Amino acid sequence: MRALIVFFGLLLYPILLLGQENGTVSELLREAQGKVYSQPEQTEKIAEYIIKQAESDTVKAHALLLLSQSQYAQGNLNGAAKNILEAQELTGQNEDVGLNLQILQFAIKLMRELGLHNVAQHYLSMLHSLQKKTDSDSATQIAAIMTQDSAAVRLQADDYRKAESLLLLSRKEFINLKDTLALFENALLLSEVYKNTSRLGKAAVVLQEELDKIAPKNGGSFQELQLLCHLGEISFSEKEYETSIQLYERTLKLAELFRNNYFQSKCLEGLSLNYLALEDAKKFYAFKQKTGNFAALAQNDRNQAVNTVFNFISDSGNQKIQSYRDSAYIKIYMLLGFLGLLLLAGLMANHWYRTRAREYNAILKFIQPTPQAKEPEPEPEKLHSEKSSIVPEDIERNLLKKLDAFERGTKFTNQEMSIAYLASLFDTNTKYLSEVINRQKGKNFNSYINELRINYIIEKLKTEPVYFNYKISYLAEESGFSSHSSFATVFKSVTGISPTKFMDLLQKRKESA
Repeated sequence: MRALIVFFGLLLYPILLLGQENGTVSELLREAQGKVYSQPEQTEKIAEYIIKQAESDTVKAHALLLLSQSQYAQGNLNGAAKNILEAQELTGQNEDVGLNLQILQFAIKLMRELGLHNVAQHYLSMLHSLQKKTDSDSATQIAAIMTQDSAAVRLQADDYRKAESLLLLSRKEFINLKDTLALFENALLLSEVYKNTSRLGKAAVVLQEELDKIAPKNGGSFQELQLLCHLGEISFSEKEYETSIQLYERTLKLAELFRNNYFQSKCLEGLSLNYLALEDAKKFYAFKQKTGNFAALAQNDRNQAVNTVFNFISDSGNQKIQSYRDSAYIKIYMLLGFLGLLLLAGLMANHWYRTRAREYNAILKFIQPTPQAKEPEPEPEKLHSEKSSIVPEDIERNLLKKLDAFERGTKFTNQEMSIAYLASLFDTNTKYLSEVINRQKGKNFNSYINELRINYIIEKLKTEPVYFNYKISYLAEESGFSSHSSFATVFKSVTGISPTKFMDLLQKRKESA
């Protein structure tokens, strides 16, 4: 009898031990989840420990998600991208719908932030497929997430009316589902809509309501950091400079605590602009100098994150090809692969030639000599026949004349140029000025200023050969851009090619002329 008891004891011991280990891992995951946005460094350590110890793909994927979120809070977009991609790859092989949903939701948000909309769309299609396999509550949550993502896309496209409609729709669902994290993201997006449609008070109310929910329970969190930063921007727009400075200083302390380069640069820039408005030149230049250092670090991390995503997708594709080679149908797949690559090469070659042709046609108007005689432009009041519902006709005509004079000058090369600054020069308000530029120029304020700057530097290159000897960074500064990278990005969006390539083509054309 005693031997039988010992036998069953030995048989049950591993099962009890496994259950204890699973309980410990679950407790660690819960602890890490609770600290992901308040103590991200602690979450990072816990997640890394679980990843090393985990035998289950589900546990490892959960830990990778928490690791990615904690790194995101610390401004490490490269690490966040790498780990969320690995987490998604692991969850693609199991049936944990809740975990799949969390990972895809965060992956879509991160890819949108990195500007990788095709990758985000791919994950969105996976989320749509997941919706068909879930219960009604999860399906409702997924539908609300997709609606909110659509709103974010509309917001980026400056379609504020549609974005607001979609955000209010998804907000109702998140309230019913009690999804506090999604509601927080919704509030940030909604405040952006209100801010961009001159409803600053409403934007501040939305943000303050979220801050009141978070601060008492979880003071010093990454979420609080984001809310304070947005409130600082709104206070600056309302010319409440002292309040804005206080908000930015609070945000900066949190950004330093989390070692988040992006938000440190954003806070320092906000402080510099406030001191510029207060005409405190000493503090303006001090903060402006610090801004550049952190902005460069944040941009470098962002570039690395984009490269990480592309490399991961490429490696993942290579692994699939390798698995095909190891299968019984190796010959069939190799033949299909060869034919597919051949077809793809043909399509790529065709696409390359067409792209080159489009590029050349696109820049032809820039590299051709500027005509000496210019036909008189139409009267400003005749540029757009439809009357504005916002701007009185006489004010609109006056603003168009001022814009015409502004375009003939060089004030747009001022790096501190903003719609608020230009409106003050024109003795009008930003709402009227924005409406006139949108209607009469067919673009928003940023696009309008950027195109003037690019056209200005192109004219310099065409008429003053010495500019070919200058570095791109000098050309950027000369035309009013704050950094080499922003100048190169805008230059390519306007002309279709990079500044270096444009200068090479212009130089060759001059030599052959």
